[in-house]
Amino acid sequence: MSVLDDDSPLDRLNSQRTDKSAEYEAKKQSLLVKHNREVVDRLLSTNLTRPIRITKVHVVNAEMLRDTFLETQLAPLLNNERLDLHGLLKNLDLTTSNFARTSTISNIGAMLEVDPTPSFVTVPPSTLRIIPVIQLDPIKRFNMKIGTNVGNGEGDGYLSLQYRNIFGGGETISFDTNMASNNLNSTSRSTYLLNFQSPILNNANWLGSIMGYHSSKLVDWTTRNDQTIEGITLKSISQYKSPWNYEFSVENTLRSIDLLSTNSLNDTLLMNAGDSFKSSFNFTCKYDTRDDSILPTKGFHSSGSIELSNLLPSPNFQESKFVKLTSHFQHAFSLNKIIFNGLFKLGYIHSLNHSNVHFMDRFFIGGPNDIRGFTLNGLGPKLYGSPTGGLAFYGLSASFFTPLPFVDSESFKTHTFINAGKLITDSNFRDPSVSIGSGLVFKHPIARFELNFVLPLSQSHYDTTRKGFQYGVGISFM
Repeated sequence: MSVLDDDSPLDRLNSQRTDKSAEYEAKKQSLLVKHNREVVDRLLSTNLTRPIRITKVHVVNAEMLRDTFLETQLAPLLNNERLDLHGLLKNLDLTTSNFARTSTISNIGAMLEVDPTPSFVTVPPSTLRIIPVIQLDPIKRFNMKIGTNVGNGEGDGYLSLQYRNIFGGGETISFDTNMASNNLNSTSRSTYLLNFQSPILNNANWLGSIMGYHSSKLVDWTTRNDQTIEGITLKSISQYKSPWNYEFSVENTLRSIDLLSTNSLNDTLLMNAGDSFKSSFNFTCKYDTRDDSILPTKGFHSSGSIELSNLLPSPNFQESKFVKLTSHFQHAFSLNKIIFNGLFKLGYIHSLNHSNVHFMDRFFIGGPNDIRGFTLNGLGPKLYGSPTGGLAFYGLSASFFTPLPFVDSESFKTHTFINAGKLITDSNFRDPSVSIGSGLVFKHPIARFELNFVLPLSQSHYDTTRKGFQYGVGISFM
């Protein structure tokens, strides 16, 4: 008995077709999905232990992809070594995942057909000869977004351009710019980013990128200054389906600090004013089993990174050489619709040439997305009221999320938390600053919004507290 009948429902529908109306296309797609499910169910029920041989692979809508790239993504399906139905479905899943991770398609479908043609290769009589059919929906190659926001004498504008699958192998070039002002006729922030990224050697597991950028912003949480960064960064990022992933990068940047005020002058800023050059090597290792990165309900996340800065000689700049270590741990679980999140993070900078670490490389903590109940970067020592940063820190957080009463939505939650942390400058790890609070959380697909009432419980004499309501937006919170 053939697994796939010659007179399938799809064939009967095609024979009765009189036009290509939307109703016909919808019915055709529905029958196609139903028929494919029936084929797979019959294959599973009657051929679970039979040996499998893939005679060929049929790919629909592959014209936009080059041959070498296509062969690499289809490699799991071309493996016929000791293949059974379970192994075939596993390889089929890996193939569809390969295409999805290369950002070359908007959607993908797969079905299995039995090869009706006679075999010219000697195979055991019980071998089931299969033709996988891969249906690709190519991604839109060009995309542009532009917008503005204006109000109360301030505003911003942005432009984003993206051209994808340039050479038929998942290559993407993008340009993003953003300009903002908090005063009429003046610019407080501008960013330009040009980025080219592509799978490395057609491998969906590794993505390489080259970024050129320019960023200028007005900093007013310390002595008022303009900070400018421009440079080039090369990155290699893994995209494995396993929890473990890695990132390597090489960064070369020219930085500038332009002091705008001489009132309450921060000596640390004064020493670092002007131009400086930074060249660094970075490595990050991540382990992530969370079901969501913005507001997880279960899973564990840990990451550790090391940065080696200015190890190569710079003829025109005398820069500090240092090693920077950071770690992050988070655990989430749920119990009767109550979500618990626990988080711990820490960092340490060690100077290699006994010089002062640059102001832009130091740690700053505190604020609505960090240790709540304190102003932005408000923890740690101050000089004339301006933060100077630190060479080590740690932070802890415990949060409980519960559904809103009488609101049937997974996006809105109530939030109760306790935060603790310390910016370390004198080897004293004890007596952290602590705050508690409660509020509302809205989880959007691309960000998290919080409105909390916070109360600092303990702080050092140089911390700047923020009692009352505090609003935060971001993708990473304590």
